[in-house]
Amino acid sequence: MRLLRMLLAVVFVTGMPFAGQHLAASFFAEPADQAGDDPDDEEATDVQTVQAEVRRFSTRVRAVGSTRAHRAIELRPEDAGLVTRIHFEPGEHVEESALLLELDARSQIAALNAAEATLTEAQTAFDRLSRLHANNATSRVSLDEAEAALLRAASERDIAAANLANRSVTAPFAGRVGLSGVTVGARIEANAVIATLDDTSTIQVDFHVPENLMTQIEIGQQVHLTSSAWPDRTFEGRLTAIDGRVDHSTRSLAVRAEIDNSDGVLTGGMFVRIEVLLDDRESPAVPEYALTVEGMETLLHVLRDGTIERVTVEAGDTVGGHVEILQGIAVGEDVIVTNFHRVEPGMPAQRLEAARRQTLGDQP
Repeated sequence: MRLLRMLLAVVFVTGMPFAGQHLAASFFAEPADQAGDDPDDEEATDVQTVQAEVRRFSTRVRAVGSTRAHRAIELRPEDAGLVTRIHFEPGEHVEESALLLELDARSQIAALNAAEATLTEAQTAFDRLSRLHANNATSRVSLDEAEAALLRAASERDIAAANLANRSVTAPFAGRVGLSGVTVGARIEANAVIATLDDTSTIQVDFHVPENLMTQIEIGQQVHLTSSAWPDRTFEGRLTAIDGRVDHSTRSLAVRAEIDNSDGVLTGGMFVRIEVLLDDRESPAVPEYALTVEGMETLLHVLRDGTIERVTVEAGDTVGGHVEILQGIAVGEDVIVTNFHRVEPGMPAQRLEAARRQTLGDQP
């Protein structure tokens, strides 16, 4: 009997912890109909979003080039001779047809005077024979000879006048004269450079663009030009010419732009940077940090009808921290911008602003 009591006591002491655990589990257990994992009862995740907005984007091509004057020549005399007068200062702006330099022309002046005298004599003889022929007092042959002599005298006079004109140099157009090393009293040879003349009212810039832009480059497109000489200024112009062939060694296309330079701040030979506006458009845009990249795909997380969707998009240009979206979303869609590691496609979610309003008891 004593042994039986001892066995019952051992069983009671040993079973107490298991009984207590079972009672606690039964007490705190939820009813079967409330412990289910129904996805419809999943709580919506708060997410921060921004709306895709319309922004202006443009496609541009950048290049470098050198400026040159619209018209630029080297001033050269036609004849050799002794310099007698210089009528310009280096760097001076001169008008069209302005006299710039004179050579000794004494012999040419004498030749012109003689030719004009001969012409006067021939004219007088022709007039006299014309009157006689009108009265049938001379033959037609004599009149024709007088006319031929008159024409020869006129030609000789023109030659003498041209020779005299070659003894001076004039400006063929208005522009700025460059530096010159010619002095009065020096003898110069024919076609020797005495100075340069540049018409910089319009500046031309020749540069090259890749051949794959052939179909996008058009005459009249807007050009922006910058120079280190004027770091705070941008000059505007237009494309005016496109080469007819691609350079086979560089696979690039030569194009030309013209910049208005009426204020004269630009000159020929300057190194400049050029930017050509190829396209100007409006597109949906999102902040750059809203994008994620997986392999070759660019992705956005979008909140649609209270559910998170992961959308593959085609990104374009980036301006001011915003990326152009060419395909994938529309303007006004809610794009998730934070907590990408906490969201999955198909997960219910609500905008953080809406969640805050509900917490305060307002209507979303």
